[in-house]
Amino acid sequence: MRGRIGLVLAVGILISLLAGCGGGGGPTPPSAPQNLSADRHWAGSSPNYYQETKLTWNAVDGATAYNVYMQAEGQSIVKIGDKIKDTSFTHQIPSDLWTSNIDYFVSAVNETTNLEGDKARYHTDANQVGPPPNPLSKGRKK
Repeated sequence: MRGRIGLVLAVGILISLLAGCGGGGGPTPPSAPQNLSADRHWAGSSPNYYQETKLTWNAVDGATAYNVYMQAEGQSIVKIGDKIKDTSFTHQIPSDLWTSNIDYFVSAVNETTNLEGDKARYHTDANQVGPPPNPLSKGRKK
């Protein structure tokens, strides 16, 4: 009988120790970047205009780099920036996506622990960009 009580007690202690170790003992990933913003606009000059998006965000404590992702409507999420060392990133949008809404995501990475945190999201609307600049309307006199 004593042997069983000792075994039950030992198993109970082991279970409570394991339950107490859930998440508190290892490194934690960095938090998601705050104040993510995006400026989607036309760039370049005639006849070589293109769309780009400039993303900016606040630095995250514990982050050594940032990963940047995009997802155009109806498509899968794709990584477009790997271990960016700055808190800004400019993405040149492929011409087949100029009329698509695009969601951008940024996550903080700690390269020492190899952990990536949650993603911050920013939605860009293709309709807010407007048509490409018209070179004929600049500086033309009638």
